[in-house]
Amino acid sequence: MEEDNSYQQTMMAALGMGQPGGLPMPRFITEDQVLAEARPMAQRIFKNWEILKVITERREETIQKRWVKKSRPKRRALLLEAWPNMPQSHRPDIAAWKREGKQSNWTRDRDATPFMWPHINLEDLSKTEPLLLMLNSRARYAPDYFATADLAPTRFGFVSQMITSAFLNGYVMMFRGRKTPETYGQLYSWDDHEDASEWLSSERGNHPGEGLWILEIQDRLYDFLVNCCRQILHDIPAKSLADSSLPVLPEPPLVTAKTSSEGIESLAIASFEAPYKVPADLDLDRLEAVVEAKLADAEDHIWSLREDPGYFAKALNEGKEHRLESLPDKRGQPHPVFSRSKTDLLWERIVAETINNALDEADLWNAIYEKVVDLRQLARKHANSFTPDDDLPSDLAMAFYKLYIHLDRYQEAILSESNLLKGFCASPPMRSHYVREVPFPDEYDKMTAVSRNIPQTDAEGALIWIFATLSDQRQRFLMGRKALLTEIELLFRQDSSAKRLVSGWISDKIATFAVICEAFHQIELYQPWAAGFQYNIASRMDTLNKDFFQVSTKYTGMRHREVKNMWPKVASRGNPTDGRFNYPVDKSRTRENVEAMRQAEANLDGFWALLLGSLRKAGAMSPRMEGIFKRDLQRTGPWVEPTKLPKKEDIVAVSKDILSFRLDDREKVKVDAPVEKIKKKTRGQANPALAPSTPSETKNVLGTESKSPSFKVDKRALKVFHTLFFKPSASTQAGEVPWVDFLHAMISTGFSVEKLYGSVWHFQPSNLDVERSIQFHEPHPSSKIPFTMARRYGRRLNRTYGWEGSMFALAA
Repeated sequence: MEEDNSYQQTMMAALGMGQPGGLPMPRFITEDQVLAEARPMAQRIFKNWEILKVITERREETIQKRWVKKSRPKRRALLLEAWPNMPQSHRPDIAAWKREGKQSNWTRDRDATPFMWPHINLEDLSKTEPLLLMLNSRARYAPDYFATADLAPTRFGFVSQMITSAFLNGYVMMFRGRKTPETYGQLYSWDDHEDASEWLSSERGNHPGEGLWILEIQDRLYDFLVNCCRQILHDIPAKSLADSSLPVLPEPPLVTAKTSSEGIESLAIASFEAPYKVPADLDLDRLEAVVEAKLADAEDHIWSLREDPGYFAKALNEGKEHRLESLPDKRGQPHPVFSRSKTDLLWERIVAETINNALDEADLWNAIYEKVVDLRQLARKHANSFTPDDDLPSDLAMAFYKLYIHLDRYQEAILSESNLLKGFCASPPMRSHYVREVPFPDEYDKMTAVSRNIPQTDAEGALIWIFATLSDQRQRFLMGRKALLTEIELLFRQDSSAKRLVSGWISDKIATFAVICEAFHQIELYQPWAAGFQYNIASRMDTLNKDFFQVSTKYTGMRHREVKNMWPKVASRGNPTDGRFNYPVDKSRTRENVEAMRQAEANLDGFWALLLGSLRKAGAMSPRMEGIFKRDLQRTGPWVEPTKLPKKEDIVAVSKDILSFRLDDREKVKVDAPVEKIKKKTRGQANPALAPSTPSETKNVLGTESKSPSFKVDKRALKVFHTLFFKPSASTQAGEVPWVDFLHAMISTGFSVEKLYGSVWHFQPSNLDVERSIQFHEPHPSSKIPFTMARRYGRRLNRTYGWEGSMFALAA
């Protein structure tokens, strides 16, 4: 093999590796060198694991209590004692790359710690949870459970060429299922074992250079954890700590920050804690629930555009505010479309993109959902029919590949520079940092934003870097999708000003990307097979691309090709600038407000009648889309004058006359209906002809609201549901709902709540006789839900679960 190494080294040198500007030359090793390095590390790993296991099984609760009581400075001192020169900051690998990455390649004679152990740093480990989670997981599960997870963080350093692994061709190292130091990291030659080459290509095994990394990472990590235990339990002799004859105690509850006191979980915190915990397994139930809820969210967005004039106008105006036309050019001049003669062209673009994006998103999520359902059915079919040493059944493997490709294509559509980054640059909070590159005539889609190089706050600089990285395919691969999302959430937690720099429109884009990330994450948990998915997908790309275009672009392509000439006419009916969609639904009901609402609804109906007619004529409506537009449309009824109440002075006069009658005359007096009405209602009568804000109010008007309450909730939750299902009248109007109160209300009815990324929150039924999940977007940047949004929440809850205002009552 030394001759083979010599040949490989010659070939790499011929490709420019090791030369200035080229890829770094790896360290070449032999079989004997691998064995000489690997065996001692494997021995130490299992020795320290046994010690850690003995300590934790008997003293974990004591460790937890002592660590929780320690101050942050004392924790840092203890960590430095156990790991001298531990990096200071969160994600030290990114900090080192930013600091030195452009100067030179990182070499092994310099400190590789930030890239080999990026989650070992003082900022993170001095928090309460990470060290305790790591002690628990590493003690109670064997080292092979973590081999793949421990290698994963090195990808950033390797791809960025900051670190390089050793190289030995023709061999593979195996870790999974190996429970002894003699078999852990066992080296196989391709020539001596018929499956060795396939193990490597499918990534169920590791290249020897990667295998040595796994051993090196775990060797130092287990030694560090044992030293931490000794420091925390410093008053107990070392011999007693490792005494396995002591009784094993029950495992105490995990200490985690991902769940709040009300049971609200955070995906960002879960992602932050993941490197310190046992690697999770694929959860197809969760994958289907998250995707199905996102599909429902996309469809409800379309229906809100169809039904609610205020929502429609808001969506168009938000789209306008996030276009590069909003930026001045380098000379400070506005874009020509803002001239009076060209505003129709601007609104044609805005209306077309807003509607097309909404329809495309629903069709794409429907395709993804169907792929998830297919995958789940095949997983059930093949359950327990193969082992981790076997290949996946071909149909199950293909189902994974098809889902992966659909997610990847949609991810690119969201994160392409023409979408997310341009929207971020043009967004009102960040607009001052950019100018528009002047395009050639009629090439508005090729406009770019250029930084003005003005001073930036720390939060502004961090967000500019994150969004530029998200929108760059190579940089996103380098950093990792989920890592970037987690960085955004952690930034929001650390710097309150950062959240105000991200508009609601951008936050919604991030929320959609977050669901895609969660789907990717679930697929990547399917180890050991997921490690080889990209390799296998590459060899089947023609078939997979054909499937994607046949399934996912059938209707989206037709919408963009066949009906693009209709937009000038259609868009003129959707231009909101003349106030045609003014919709005072949040105001008390008066003649003027009701007439304004009815006119806005008629204008919106006219727009959609024209649009849908064109789409249907072109055959650009999918069956799923047709189903959306068959929903019952809620409209405001004509104004009817409320019954007039008697004036106060008239009531007084009548009362005096009655009192002046003799007793024998009182039998002749008939009390008319108005007197009775005065007793029943003193604040005016709701207009009975008004169509309600929610479906439940239609039933109220018709006098059919007789269902007994289904939920007994506290006063705080009841107030929320009264607003969600508010009954409009001439004398009342609803207020805002604090977001935390909405979360409390949903939890009180039997939902578990999880914050994903961006603005999206996932509500999973946990104590209800329903199965479907639902997602809502947190208001941004305010922490209160305005009534117009609360009204839409109520309608969504009605469509999804049949909820009505009459179903909620105050608990005794």
